Amino acid sequence: MKELFSKYDSFPTALQGIGYKEIKEFLDGRLTREEAIEKIKKESRHYAKRQMTWFRKYKELIWIDGLRSIDEKVEFILNNL
Repeated sequence: MKELFSKYDSFPTALQGIGYKEIKEFLDGRLTREEAIEKIKKESRHYAKRQMTWFRKYKELIWIDGLRSIDEKVEFILNNL
């Protein structure tokens, strides 16, 4: 990972995703390992909350339970077309 960060003078968009910034801060000594892990978890929760807020405005959206089997998902989709 250090090699990846050393290739860039700036922080390109691809490296601004959840996890990259925190790992960079850890490698630079600005965060402990535990702090980096907690920060990644927190940012992941915030991102998920923003996604749910965004999706809520689409009333016609049909949610599919990802824990069901593929056959059950296909059946659900076909029944809700």
